[in-house]
Amino acid sequence: MIGPLLMLGVYTLVFNGFFRLRWPGGESLGTLGFALHVYIGFIVFSFFSDLITKSPSLILNQSNLVTKVVFPLKVIPLTSVLASGFTLMVMMAILFLFAGLIHQVHLTWLLTPLVVGSLVMLVLGLVFWFSALGVYLRDLKQANALVASLFMFLSPVFYPVSAVPERWQDVYMLNPLAQHMEMLRDLVVYGEMLSLKAFGLTALVSLLVLMSGVWVFDKLRRGFADVL
Repeated sequence: MIGPLLMLGVYTLVFNGFFRLRWPGGESLGTLGFALHVYIGFIVFSFFSDLITKSPSLILNQSNLVTKVVFPLKVIPLTSVLASGFTLMVMMAILFLFAGLIHQVHLTWLLTPLVVGSLVMLVLGLVFWFSALGVYLRDLKQANALVASLFMFLSPVFYPVSAVPERWQDVYMLNPLAQHMEMLRDLVVYGEMLSLKAFGLTALVSLLVLMSGVWVFDKLRRGFADVL
């Protein structure tokens, strides 16, 4: 937890202190308010980045379970997501404490499990995809690390969506990470209800990614022992 909090301080200093970026509607909260917005984005991104980066090597690191033992291999990606999910819950608890201290408590906080659940479905689906593909594509881990770094800048982690040129905003918001970040900010910071359309579409995408990930994992697992 120390690393993410240090990074939060650096991002807040650079983008709020040096570049003078502001979140629309959050100006009254000052620097701590900017840090709150960044922290929400960082929660979503760090959960995604951590799992996407290590997922290609999950099966490779447990090759003995594939080749020597009859073992339900789906447990491997599930266990990894559960472990990162614990960290996610701790970061969410810190978020509520932080937001309550510098701002106010909203009833809409009760809806945050819906958004977090959608995020977990999305990332779990991607972990199934990449843990299966990683057995066959040994350089996938390095590629995923690069993609994760790109998504940090292609998602509203430390800048508002309004900073994106208006003509590109609709395309930009096709990024499911951006959707989850913005929905959490609406619920936690602004006390705004979820848009049923936006949440429904985002949750549907997450579900489809999860279902396709499980399907791909089941198809590719048949050849794991031969490759390993």
